[in-house]
Amino acid sequence: MSPIEKYSTRAVKRDFRLPFWNSVVSNVYGGTQISSPASDFIADVWRWQIGRVNMLRPRSPCAHIERFRDIHEGPRSNVVIHIQHRGNTRIRQGGRELELQPGDAAIHFNCEFYELDLSDENELFSAEFPIDILNAHGGCIEAFCGVRLDRLSGSTQLLHRFIWNMWDVANSSQDIEVWSAEATRSIGALLWTATESRTSTLNPLRSLCERLVCFTQSRIWDPDLNTEVIANEMGLTARSIQIAFAKMGTTPSAYILEQRLNLASELLRIDKSISITEIAFRSGFSDSSYFARCFRSKFGTTPRLWRSC
Repeated sequence: MSPIEKYSTRAVKRDFRLPFWNSVVSNVYGGTQISSPASDFIADVWRWQIGRVNMLRPRSPCAHIERFRDIHEGPRSNVVIHIQHRGNTRIRQGGRELELQPGDAAIHFNCEFYELDLSDENELFSAEFPIDILNAHGGCIEAFCGVRLDRLSGSTQLLHRFIWNMWDVANSSQDIEVWSAEATRSIGALLWTATESRTSTLNPLRSLCERLVCFTQSRIWDPDLNTEVIANEMGLTARSIQIAFAKMGTTPSAYILEQRLNLASELLRIDKSISITEIAFRSGFSDSSYFARCFRSKFGTTPRLWRSC
């Protein structure tokens, strides 16, 4: 029996198609909510789980998708790779917005709120990978979250075609179990090739700034995060990091504080069952009183009042 599962709204009564679609997708990617203006929501999705890797291939009309951060999760452990096959998709996460055309790819954190606007006749390849599997190829994949991998790059084209052929072969293969695990490792290797290719085409300072922003956001929960930690983790000097942040009009400490406060403001509204002190800790603050002072300074109100608005 094929390990690939297929779900479709075609046999579902019209009024129940979108709720059915929500239940299918959220079962794979927790915290997902989907809405659509389409009066007749006809959609298909193929699901394929290989070990700890969850893969989806949805085909749907225009829709708006929100995936909420699970506040009960620990530090970031997974990323989601989106590869556009048909139509286009606009993705927003952490103040960044990307538009994917057919052949483009992007990487996003699974446990930080993001949203997607899908065009009509949209088809995506989506795979949720544990970070440790991808980082086994060397480097820090977190540094490329929120970055578009251009369809004109030969490396991105190779990644796209490999995944397309992988699904195509799986539909008729009798020995999927033999080769599927190795195929997912190949996806990781191809993804790294695509990120390295993109980095080599950028202005060095711009590339460094993007990597610093993405890495800092990926570790914002860590109360020990500072210039020295970033330098050690990324193999850079503290001075080069300070220069890069200065080019962005800020300092490492100011940027870290701003991102922690932004994360806390989001968490306060996502789940009101978690205490304010716990949210402060999950956002990287080790002192709840200091958190409250900084929050009031930035947002002009207390965390408690912000939550109640």
